[in-house]
Amino acid sequence: MNNAFIVDNLLKQTEGERLAFMRDARVDDVAICVTAMLNTDGGDILIGVADNKQLIGISDEFDFKELQQTLNELVKPLSPIDVTMVEYKGVNLCLVSVWRGSQMPYHYKGTIYIRSITENIIATSKELMNVFSIRKSMDLSWERTPVLGADIDDLDLNEVQKTIS
Repeated sequence: MNNAFIVDNLLKQTEGERLAFMRDARVDDVAICVTAMLNTDGGDILIGVADNKQLIGISDEFDFKELQQTLNELVKPLSPIDVTMVEYKGVNLCLVSVWRGSQMPYHYKGTIYIRSITENIIATSKELMNVFSIRKSMDLSWERTPVLGADIDDLDLNEVQKTIS
């Protein structure tokens, strides 16, 4: 996939719940934003871009793999985070993509954050209840999991009777 195309599309959007621009790659700021997005609807963080969408870039010494590893160690539980270097118009940027996590709530240094428009905020008790409600609705138990290629004849009638009893 052409990451420059992705960056081009992100820069056409405004910052919001699913998109954040960061001038610098300060680990605390990135980890808080990642945690907030995991607990909300996921999203993208474009590092090396000012709030006004001016391309600042990141240094050539920036270690993307180290950022990925650090985020994996600091944001708990383990979560779906992708850190990628993108060269865009001659400038190196960092694209961090996260998806809504299935093991919410996620926390960073023991604090649970959510994304509210363009801000990463500490979750209130009401917001935590919403996060837990979303997680509960996402949980799949075995009886809700589809089995591809199975039909009614594959059921064990003795097991069905035991379950009913």
